[in-house]
Amino acid sequence: MASDDQAVGLPTHSYEDWRTAAEETLRGAPFDKKLVTRTHEGIAVQPVYGPSGPPADGAGMPGLAPFTRGGEPVVDSQRGWDLRQHYGYAEPEANARALALDLGRGVSSAWFQLDAASRRGRDHDDTSSLALAGQGGAMVACLEDLRAMLAPVDLATVPVSIDAGGCALPVAALHLAVAGLRGLEPGVLQGSLGMDPLSALAADGELPGSLGAALDQLSDLAAWCSADAPGVRAAHVSTVPHHRAGASAGQELGIAMATGIAYLRAMGAHGLSVDRAASQLQFVFALRADLFMEVAKLRAARSLWARVVVACGGSDQAGRMVIHASSSPADRTARDPWVNLLRTTTECFSAAVAGADSIHAGPFDEAIGLPDDFSRRIAANTQLLLREESHLHAVTDPAGGSWYIEELTDRLIQAGWAELQAIEGAGGMGAALTSGWLADRIAATAAGRAKAVAKRIDPITGVSEFPNVGEEPVVRDEVDLDYLADLAGCALAAWRADHPMVSLEALAEASVGQGLATRAAIQAAANGATVGAMAQALRGDAEPARCQALPSLRQAQAYEALRDASDAWLAEHGRRPRVFLANLGPIPKHRVRALWCGNFLGAGGFEVLGNDGFDTIEQAAAGCASAVREQGALAAVICGPDPVYPDMVPALAPALRAAGAQRVLMAGRPGAHQAAFEQAGVDGFLFLGCDVLALLATLQRHLGVQA
Repeated sequence: MASDDQAVGLPTHSYEDWRTAAEETLRGAPFDKKLVTRTHEGIAVQPVYGPSGPPADGAGMPGLAPFTRGGEPVVDSQRGWDLRQHYGYAEPEANARALALDLGRGVSSAWFQLDAASRRGRDHDDTSSLALAGQGGAMVACLEDLRAMLAPVDLATVPVSIDAGGCALPVAALHLAVAGLRGLEPGVLQGSLGMDPLSALAADGELPGSLGAALDQLSDLAAWCSADAPGVRAAHVSTVPHHRAGASAGQELGIAMATGIAYLRAMGAHGLSVDRAASQLQFVFALRADLFMEVAKLRAARSLWARVVVACGGSDQAGRMVIHASSSPADRTARDPWVNLLRTTTECFSAAVAGADSIHAGPFDEAIGLPDDFSRRIAANTQLLLREESHLHAVTDPAGGSWYIEELTDRLIQAGWAELQAIEGAGGMGAALTSGWLADRIAATAAGRAKAVAKRIDPITGVSEFPNVGEEPVVRDEVDLDYLADLAGCALAAWRADHPMVSLEALAEASVGQGLATRAAIQAAANGATVGAMAQALRGDAEPARCQALPSLRQAQAYEALRDASDAWLAEHGRRPRVFLANLGPIPKHRVRALWCGNFLGAGGFEVLGNDGFDTIEQAAAGCASAVREQGALAAVICGPDPVYPDMVPALAPALRAAGAQRVLMAGRPGAHQAAFEQAGVDGFLFLGCDVLALLATLQRHLGVQA
């Protein structure tokens, strides 16, 4: 059959024809080095994709196993995805006020984050929790706290999820007790109760009790939800802690599968069928601004999980993965935070195109402090624009059929499966965490990411690329956590006085695994038991599980530390640290490189003193002396065309030093002249592919610019 091009008389060309032409334009440069890039997953990204990739129908059909193309067979053009926002203010009432506003702006569900004390099963009047109170989320210790936080929520129509870390069962009991106080039957509730002990262990480094006990409690909550609250899922499978620590997409997929398998095994040991157990899991992924990779990641996740469930003995339909996607906290910047609006848009676009069931758009200021009303509203409007105005929800699997995305999805499936096998070979997720094996594996990937960021191979717009050194910072009010912790402690003391002698005997003695412990916990919560008391009753004498907590990293942090040092210098000296640019020759000869140098140095918080160029060494030296004397320049950068360097640099470098420059750098690769340039006094070289971060940090250190 003739191709469309042949049918209209156009010439046709093969991939080999294109490759031959491409190699001719490279003039001997290696094709694989110039046109093929490698991801942090080790995937070689080709410049051109076509029908030589996987079969076009390898992803199946939407709504059918392996669900690569989506979990639903047809588009629900009226509903779209669930617009879910996260809330983590320390005061429960502050979360309620924020959610009440957001529900009127299109937000359709809520995700609450509890503080470090509650996550570890400690009450806020416990002396061991003083440093944890209010850290990272809401202070919830008793029924009244959660009742206040859920005040604006119609639990029968608004899905609610609560991230309570390792203390999920006691907090879930409070949640269900609040519903009981409102006269709601469990069967009308929606959302998820967020039990995810393996992810909590990875994030926090400890659980209130043993890992085995936590998995038993997960099974108990799942059995109760399956029987009494079919609209509620008991557990999450979150890879967000691993994502924040720097894991690759392939590692995230393997971790998600291994965690899901661990939960299926735990629930199966207590009698839940694979189908019932799988229906209790919701998967949570964070997405970076790498559009194609993240679309492929979610498509690969669905395909992998479908295969896992069937391999474990479940039905095809039970393998349908429910996905909550969140914008990446690791991608957020505190500098030029407005760019985060664009990152969030890209990440939400990826989630929508990949078919996520619910999406969270992080506020642009989350790396600075707690979001304000404006940033929350813009975050919600980002999703509303993509859904209501751009109609991204109205197309099933819009990425399907792209040879690149299909190939990338297939490669991620392979990478995720290999990672799953490695984790299982290390003893499963529990052993991989507690032994430190997984932390070391992720750290190696994170080191690769950090190196790529340092060299600007992975650029950060507004921070490592195109920085605005003189930007006005976005400031958020600091929260007085000590004051709030005191208030919480007083409120809890009053609660205890009103609810004396709460019996926890039934909870401590309840058989765990069939829903009995959950029923006992709900009753205890309704009677006034606190989170800490319930956690202690469930823990008994078991030794708490501990491991090396995964770090929470932001890619921009190292560059932002340099900018902080520049700010400190500005506060002390009334100006930023300045660098004189010794431009050589007329403007057309140095302009492009000079602009590049300004970008480079701006990433370290340096103010660049430019000029129209110098024709002689004497002119450049005089300009440098004037900049040092009158404008306080501390260093100089020789910037000009490469051909003039061998003749000018050996004489110019010592002249700049004599003019007062404490450090002398050169823009460009030194090549065979490096030794001669260094002997003349050049302290470093700025060029594409160098370690930008190390060079800037060294320059700051030698000039005395320290935060």
